[in-house]
Amino acid sequence: MTNFVKKILSSNKNSDYETKGFDIVHDAMKKSQAMLGNAELEGIKTVADVRVQTNKMEAKYEAQITLMAVKAETEFTKLLKDLAVRAEQSQLLLEDAVKEKTQEIMERFEKNLANFLSSSEYQGITAINTEITQVRLAIEEYKKAQIKAVDENIKTIVEETVAKVLAKKLSLDDQMDLIYKSLEEAKKEKWII
Repeated sequence: MTNFVKKILSSNKNSDYETKGFDIVHDAMKKSQAMLGNAELEGIKTVADVRVQTNKMEAKYEAQITLMAVKAETEFTKLLKDLAVRAEQSQLLLEDAVKEKTQEIMERFEKNLANFLSSSEYQGITAINTEITQVRLAIEEYKKAQIKAVDENIKTIVEETVAKVLAKKLSLDDQMDLIYKSLEEAKKEKWII
């Protein structure tokens, strides 16, 4: 009871009105306390409902966030796979480009090498032919010189032989023997090879 009610009850005036007034106030207080209790119960119920709703919403949002996370992870995984495929394709394209460029360089190198070898071969053949021609000319010159020397030697041998034969009156067999001896001497003296 409140102080106001206690004061009224402690006064000595007991009138019907006062009792009724007290009863009304008392009923009003009971009703107000009942209403206050109901309000508290409603408040507790509302808080509990709010907590339940909050928990439901949290669960719902958590489920949505989990779903979004799974979806984001799936999309990220797909993106990584796509990037891996693109990287592999790029690598294959790069390898093909490198092979093509290498092939092109090798073909150019082979062509240049073939041209160089052909040119070198031509120059080598030309140089060899020139050398062969010079050697042939030198051999011909040498042959001519040797033949001339042999001819001179034969001429000298014949002249000496004729001089010896004419100085002596010899038979044909003796003349032949003398010619053979002169040729043998010419070979010893290296006038004839």
